[in-house]
Amino acid sequence: MRDNWCVGYTDRFTVAVWVGNSSGASMRDVSGITGAAPIWLDVMNYLHDRFGSGQVARPRRVVAAEVRFPDAVEARRREWFIGETAPDYRAGNLEDANPRIVSPAPDTIVALDPDVPLGAQRIAFEASASALNSHWLLDGHALGAVRGVVSVGSVARSSYSSDCS
Repeated sequence: MRDNWCVGYTDRFTVAVWVGNSSGASMRDVSGITGAAPIWLDVMNYLHDRFGSGQVARPRRVVAAEVRFPDAVEARRREWFIGETAPDYRAGNLEDANPRIVSPAPDTIVALDPDVPLGAQRIAFEASASALNSHWLLDGHALGAVRGVVSVGSVARSSYSSDCS
């Protein structure tokens, strides 16, 4: 909660806006949408009105590809990728028999928002399909059986480890 950024470009200009305290102190009641984005929009509108803008050419190696999500977590959609990073679904379902934690990813750092009450903050836990006969443990506390996405609130401020066993 110390910095917020908004970065974008046209065919002629690239604009990056940073909003924060030069002392490094945290900000309150400021997010990217209320801090940096309105300033960025004003600058971009000024540049467009003053100098005009045109269609941005797609780089040769950038391709559009469909993105699919497991268990319909989100609807399919088209995203842009650098050629070789586009998803390839020809291999089919790569699910293996080893239970694993899908989310949060290993070494995830969760930052609590000081402007949101602790009881309203959540962390989503998701396990692979092969873990459906398992149970969630968080800091030694049972959270229940692994079934879809589990949302956990009031997480301790200290670091935590999770286990799908």
